[in-house]
Amino acid sequence: MKRQQILIRSDSKAALFALDNVSVSSKLVRACKDTLNKLGNKNHVTLMWIKAHADHYGNEMADLLAKQGAESQDPQKRLSVPVPSCWIKSIIQDMADTKWQTRWASSTEYRQTKQFFPEIDKSR
Repeated sequence: MKRQQILIRSDSKAALFALDNVSVSSKLVRACKDTLNKLGNKNHVTLMWIKAHADHYGNEMADLLAKQGAESQDPQKRLSVPVPSCWIKSIIQDMADTKWQTRWASSTEYRQTKQFFPEIDKSR
């Protein structure tokens, strides 16, 4: 069987950089790399960046279908993509910082210290 030329165009530089990176911590990126490598064993695969919203028919169609899938109420049509752990950690850190600031501001103790540090400053 003849090797086929496969061209995959993406408007996501972040995704292409993640796939090009040697060290991978994301399970989703690892699975994608493994699939692309398997595809590349018998085909010539090229990944290419294209500018988003520049009237590339395939890219516009992919955006439309992704939007429809995200908004669909039908669980069969919804795409479930795991959230990156760094995003979850960021949300938790923001919540902890907000709670810390609230407790600091509402505390009646540490009056002198609060004159110098009226708000939480993690850099100090």
